[in-house]
Formats: sequence, C-alpha cells, structure tokens
Amino acid sequence: TSTTGCFVRFLAPPPTHQSSKVKVDISVTINSLIAFNIIGSSFDLEFVVATKWFDGRLLFNNLRQNRSSNMMGPDDKNTVWFPIFVFENTKQKLESLVDRKAHLGVERHGLGVASDKSLIENKLLFEGAENPIIYDRVYSEQFDCDYQMSWYPFDRQHCTIVIRPTDDLMDYIELAPAVLRY
Repeated sequence: TSTTGCFVRFLAPPPTHQSSKVKVDISVTINSLIAFNIIGSSFDLEFVVATKWFDGRLLFNNLRQNRSSNMMGPDDKNTVWFPIFVFENTKQKLESLVDRKAHLGVERHGLGVASDKSLIENKLLFEGAENPIIYDRVYSEQFDCDYQMSWYPFDRQHCTIVIRPTDDLMDYIELAPAVLRY
C-alpha cells in the first residue's frame, strides 16, 4: 500500500466528522494476566492495543479487500501521522510505539476511483477520509493497582489500564473506547 499526499506527519489531521477532534477508536485484547503483585501494588499483562482513525489528507493506491494485503512497510509507517497515547498507570508513563512489532495497515471501504489521464500509472485511488488506518501491537507491561484487601479472602479487585492521549495531542484527538476482550 503506498500513500500520496502532502502534509506534515507530526500534525494531527483535520477531523473528518462533526467533531472538533480526530476520533481514534481504541480496543484492547488481554492475552494473559501474567502476575499480580499485592505488595508492589501492580499487575503484569500481555495485551494487544488496536486503534483505528481516518486521515483525510491521504490517498491510498490500489487497496485490496483483504486488510492484511494493505499493510504498510517500514518506510510507509514513518510517513503517516500516528495518534500517540500514554499508558497512564505505568511507572514510566509508557507511550505507544510504532516499531517493527507494530502493524499499520488500511481497511478498504468502497470501490475507489480510477486515476485520471494525468497519471502515468493505471491505479485505483482511495481517500483517507473513507478508508481508516488500523494500528495494532502486542505489549507486555506492568500497571499500577491499589489492592483493597479489607475483605480478604472474599475481596474483589478493580485494576485498570488507563490510556490517554499525550499532552501535546490532548486538544486534537479523542480516544473512543471500542472493544475490550479477554
């Protein structure tokens, strides 16, 4: 999947709907609860974070129906804007990563438009405002949790994963919870 467009990748795209912020759907799939540390007030998880957003500044070439065929290579990953978020309740305030473990791709919606005669290549063009970018990555992290042991052994604990936009993106993106799977 190659992209075309002229923009600064460090600036959030303009919102595509009636909102003043870019909506970023975020889902979490918990693969395993690795450990609970009551003394250290923490728990360890392996989980997948998946996000989905639209960038109307982009045009995608020749998208396929199968999303796995529309994955971005290492060069493309570094050319698109990415909504950086923070795992707020980790000791180091870990930020999301776009590295070799991260998958970035495009989900095809619609039929696309044939390129006009001004382009040498014969290709279908898909607008970024209609075809979302999908990110997913596996993380293994330790989160803070304040265990309440007053009803032990009949207690119930409420530990959370707190995800928020980085400070510089707070005014530009809205993280919208989509799905939590365990």
